[in-house]
Amino acid sequence: MVRAYILARDIFDFPALWAEIEALDGKVAAPVQNRMLIDAGRLVLRTVLWFLRTRHGKLPFSEIIELFRPGVAQLGSKLSAFLNVGDLNALNERRAELEAAGVPAGIDRVAEIYFALVGKLEMRWFGDQINALSANTHWQGLARNALRDDLARQTRLLTASVIRLSPDGTDATEMLAAWEASNHAPLSRLREMVADLKTGPALDLAMLSVAMRELRSLT
Repeated sequence: MVRAYILARDIFDFPALWAEIEALDGKVAAPVQNRMLIDAGRLVLRTVLWFLRTRHGKLPFSEIIELFRPGVAQLGSKLSAFLNVGDLNALNERRAELEAAGVPAGIDRVAEIYFALVGKLEMRWFGDQINALSANTHWQGLARNALRDDLARQTRLLTASVIRLSPDGTDATEMLAAWEASNHAPLSRLREMVADLKTGPALDLAMLSVAMRELRSLT
């Protein structure tokens, strides 16, 4: 189930969507945010169930994600062309309802900030180190999965913190620069730690847990 959840999360890039919804704190009513999260959760659930029922292979995560992600992106960009009239009308009504409640129409700025943070904070490197951890026992596997979830959650929270700092910002680069300036000390500590970890021995659970604590200090 954890494997199916991680695949669903990463194929649809739910962290970027969750970060966008969380960034609406104070801008839209809480029930609107809750409804959006519930709607997203339904898609997560359906995707998890699909993987549990149909994908029983043991291919690496990266291979399965790369197999499905391009198709999902293509479908999303042409969704209106595939829907029947009734479903398209329902989609447009839901979009209009959310926009009327103050939800922005686009996600480009949030996505730009999210992926910039992934690069600046070397989140993919963190993910690779977590995936490389030994999982020879049930508890080791649970610990590794918990670190994966924590990394995804911290990326969402960090994205939301950038937007909270500059709620009226329109330029992602300027917003990121302001956030980096306000977090100069913890960012320096994190970068020094990552540099040390890269030159040291193979990472273990304890070392990665300490590194994750530094990431949490940025939120």
